[in-house]
Amino acid sequence: MKNKTKSILLCIMCILIPPAILNASTQITQQIQINPGWNAIFLKVKIQETDLNKVFENTPIKKVITFYPRHSSVQFIQDPDSMDWNKDSWLRWVSPDAPDAFLNNLYRLNANRAYLIYASELFTWYVQGKPVFERIKWQPESFNLTGFHIAPDANMTFADYFSGSHAHSDLNIYTLITNKWKRVANPYNELIQPNSAYWVFCNNGSDFNGGLQVIIPGINNRLEYQVHVNEITLTVKNNSSQDMSFSLSKLINNKIPLSIKTLNDNYEAIYEPFQQYSPNNSLKPGQSEKICLCIRRKEMQETELSGLLKIADDSGNQYYLTVWARGLN
Repeated sequence: MKNKTKSILLCIMCILIPPAILNASTQITQQIQINPGWNAIFLKVKIQETDLNKVFENTPIKKVITFYPRHSSVQFIQDPDSMDWNKDSWLRWVSPDAPDAFLNNLYRLNANRAYLIYASELFTWYVQGKPVFERIKWQPESFNLTGFHIAPDANMTFADYFSGSHAHSDLNIYTLITNKWKRVANPYNELIQPNSAYWVFCNNGSDFNGGLQVIIPGINNRLEYQVHVNEITLTVKNNSSQDMSFSLSKLINNKIPLSIKTLNDNYEAIYEPFQQYSPNNSLKPGQSEKICLCIRRKEMQETELSGLLKIADDSGNQYYLTVWARGLN
């Protein structure tokens, strides 16, 4: 009976371990400084835990709200404390010890979303989760509550970020300061904070997402090597008004065997193991470059693997891209 029990446990472990490995290889940690009072933050990762009572357990975070826009223009309220929680555009969570916790209608945290967070004291929030590559969907003729995918050490002004966008040329942007929304007085000098969220006005329809545009073929916004797919071509485009250089690199825990495909002077394919790539010349405004990544599937010992790539330009834009591959087994 004991041997049978051990066999069952081993089978369960074999089932459970691979997903854990997959999750670990596609997770990063976002470090967010939370100040006492209201904070406007931009969450870049998807947290696996869906119970917000557990997510914020043993933290000074007491309230979390987020805005889901309807198809109408948004007029935001300067003071978060004076919001009408009954409006269906706002979702909220408050700590379970609050008397109105039964009214909570926010049930999980999503990546690429802005949140207003109220904390009782200073706190550094280390958020572990999966980065999700997703472009901002701007609502026209309206304020949009959003943040930006820029590197933690970026020195990018609002004017720099929106230099290639006609829809944002007014630079009508509000930032949260001491619990009040205040207009950014000098967007040509003020730096974007990597983990912060802002109200940004969009004059008309726009798909602008900063100077670094990454186009992944398919519909899942990841490099997906199904059994019949051996190569995938990324397109990197310079949407800014300045010359742009960029680098594409493989994170250290990405175990997927990838090669980069190039052509020689005779247009013959050359395959080299991929770790990092940068173009020889900067991209001019509007110029794009294609990068073909191929999988060496015969080297895969696992049924499937996941990992991350990081792409960043010299202005401070930065994205994480998920790679998934099916093996031969």
